[in-house]
Amino acid sequence: MRKFKFNLYLFLVTLGIIAVSTAQLQAQSELPIRGRVTGVGARALGMGGAFTSVADDYSATYWNPAGLTLIRRMEFLSSFQNLQFQDKAAFSNYKYTSDESFTKMDAIGFAFPVPTYRGSLVFAFGYNRVQHFDEIFAFSWFNPTYDPDLLDYNDEMTENWESLEKGHLGQYTIAGAVDMSPNLSLGASFNLWRGKNDYQFTYEAKDDSNLWTLDFLGWDDVINSKLSATNFKLGAIYRLGRLMRFSGTIDLPYTLKIDENSISHNKEIWENEEFPGQKDIFEEKFDYKFEYKIQTPFKFGIGGSIYLPQLTLSGDIQYTDWSQMEYKTDPPFLKVNPVVIDSQEVYLDSTMAEINRDLRKMYRATTRIHVGAEFTVPFLYTQLRAGAFYIPSPFKDATTSNDQKYFTLGLGFLLDKQMKFDIAWIHGWWEKTTPVFTPDIRPLTEKFRTNQFQVTLAVRF
Repeated sequence: MRKFKFNLYLFLVTLGIIAVSTAQLQAQSELPIRGRVTGVGARALGMGGAFTSVADDYSATYWNPAGLTLIRRMEFLSSFQNLQFQDKAAFSNYKYTSDESFTKMDAIGFAFPVPTYRGSLVFAFGYNRVQHFDEIFAFSWFNPTYDPDLLDYNDEMTENWESLEKGHLGQYTIAGAVDMSPNLSLGASFNLWRGKNDYQFTYEAKDDSNLWTLDFLGWDDVINSKLSATNFKLGAIYRLGRLMRFSGTIDLPYTLKIDENSISHNKEIWENEEFPGQKDIFEEKFDYKFEYKIQTPFKFGIGGSIYLPQLTLSGDIQYTDWSQMEYKTDPPFLKVNPVVIDSQEVYLDSTMAEINRDLRKMYRATTRIHVGAEFTVPFLYTQLRAGAFYIPSPFKDATTSNDQKYFTLGLGFLLDKQMKFDIAWIHGWWEKTTPVFTPDIRPLTEKFRTNQFQVTLAVRF
């Protein structure tokens, strides 16, 4: 039976560094650009999120607060979503598919017009779950590498990776809008952001072929983050008669505070050479607590819609320069690129200035594109919707395959004179390539598919 030919202490130190740095870098990969930001409300999503110039229900608090002036009666709205998430990971001839389902409340809120002599004055308050971190990943293979002179700790072993991420970032919002003239409406919302991100990662290497004195090694990481911030959103809508509307929005930057608790657990099982059949177990645990802040950039949006008989066409774009995102405190992770001292690689704590410099080099400006249409079926109180939207990757070295693409369909109908029910289906796809997943897996590709089902119920009094 083969035996490892290296110092056990060096192995443990190396493994510890790999485990800790992997967990920290995964957790700290700039949460503002993580996950999916599709929007709220089944009607808006059925139209591909091209809603900033339509925005005539409570969901305007998210899309464009100026749209609240289009609400003429008190409204209660609630919305729920179910997400089907799929990840197909592949390297060489090895492929692994992971599937998971997530169900959450999307939005709940009230809008109430204030009686005015002319024009419109409307206030609203509620909760919008804006950003979702729900993802799953798994991959497994047999590592065929064997070099007796450069023996790696997982040579000729079966390796398994699994991770599950669940979380969200939502806003408790208070919004108001007023008609400044017969054609111009202005609105604003104050948003109290709250959220969480729970990440679990497991790595295992097993000697299924019974080649080594090491039977098993692995680690798992549990990382729980609490998120908080505040900001304002400003919006405007200009109406060109009943035929067209134009919109503009500005999301002011917010500084996201992240309180994080992390636990890493390393474990090894060895055969005892003096007492065959007996196992030696080595375990280590690491606990970490961090608090840090990262600031998001401005977001600028413009949109327009055309109102034809029975048909509405709309489009939006949103510009964000992600290279302006920056940490406001020192980040709690090791340098991505080690410092070489006396021919040895040394990992030091990153400073705020170093990471902010790297962010400017790593990220770029992007422009989201949304288009949609809504057709009202005569005499049936039914609306048919379709749309699409495109979210470019914020990374400078990204390709078009890394950009998120979505196609949407929707249906809305009146249950009675006061109650409206909307449903939407949002299908998304994109890819990700990790150039060096491990020293042996170069590269690992992932193909993502999502199917999101949205239902919204609105009641007007």
